[in-house]
Amino acid sequence: MNNYYDTGSYNETSSAKRIISDITRDNFEVPNGFKLSDPSIQNFLSVEKSAEFLVSGSFSVSFSPSGMEICGNGIKTSYRVDCISQIFFTSYTVTEGSGRSRRTVLYYRLMALVRGDNGHEHETLVLEKIPSEYFARYIEQEAEKIMGIEDRPVRGEKDYVKKTRSISDGSAGPLSDLQKEYTSSVLFSEAPVNLNKSVDRVSLTSGNDSFSVLIIGSVILSILLPIIVYMPSRHSHTCNPEGAIWAFGICITVSVLSAIVKLFVMNKYSLEINGNSVLIKVRNCLGNSIDVFRGNISEIDRLYSFDCRKSASDTDESRFSVMIKTKEGKKLTLFAGMSSIDAEEAASAVNSFIMDMEIGMGF
Repeated sequence: MNNYYDTGSYNETSSAKRIISDITRDNFEVPNGFKLSDPSIQNFLSVEKSAEFLVSGSFSVSFSPSGMEICGNGIKTSYRVDCISQIFFTSYTVTEGSGRSRRTVLYYRLMALVRGDNGHEHETLVLEKIPSEYFARYIEQEAEKIMGIEDRPVRGEKDYVKKTRSISDGSAGPLSDLQKEYTSSVLFSEAPVNLNKSVDRVSLTSGNDSFSVLIIGSVILSILLPIIVYMPSRHSHTCNPEGAIWAFGICITVSVLSAIVKLFVMNKYSLEINGNSVLIKVRNCLGNSIDVFRGNISEIDRLYSFDCRKSASDTDESRFSVMIKTKEGKKLTLFAGMSSIDAEEAASAVNSFIMDMEIGMGF
């Protein structure tokens, strides 16, 4: 549990070295429209993407010790393993839909760095429109393990900064907001989760409540919307006081209902480990709380980051949560709305604390 991701051990059967610690199938769900081969099949990985339109067939890619095979649109392309230098993934955005349904979505693209007959390397598209970062990362790492390719940074890949920093100073990526505060002393408060760690105690709590933001937004909307409705229209050139009153009443009603829901919804988690005791609570904005888990540190298996995206949504990359797994196999989602770096670092900090405590207590 002392690596950066704290998500599983490295596959020691492979000779391919990895720069950053690997993720496992626990860290993501296979995105909608994709199929992943059975991980128990040794030295083989296949990924299939369903057809997006009736006129196009499914697309698949497979990796084996002999190389890579891409099948799509009735065309099969094979690459020998000695021609493949690297597998990596990048991120990109596309605009989909039209009119009011128009939106910008974030995708990931799996690429291969291939050597031609002249010895020069060029990039080849392997798989695109992947909505999950961890799914793309998992395919990269497993493909390189299977083909025996040692990982190295490729300029432009999503993990380029993380990998180059890991090589230069032995760490595993850019400092998160959590790391910057935690390494300097105790706490970070600008991100969705606060970390507080001492010799015999560690806690993770949800960040500042957004209730005040809701109130401020409601007040602004309750003032601006009636003014806009009251202003003379372009056609009649007359004021609309009745419409302004209705707009104000609707805004106040919606704001009050939203505030009531916000006050009572239980969605603020906290995890506290004090000595060998573990307490997980969920609370609302009123401070009312419910114990989700109360037990001994020996009952906790590990914490890990989880990629919540199974389908395309928007360009927000804060789609990761911190999950906890007990030794009985129970899984709990504690925090959501984090970046992958913050989720990984939060899990790593707690896991290292658990490991230190277990060693000290002789578990």
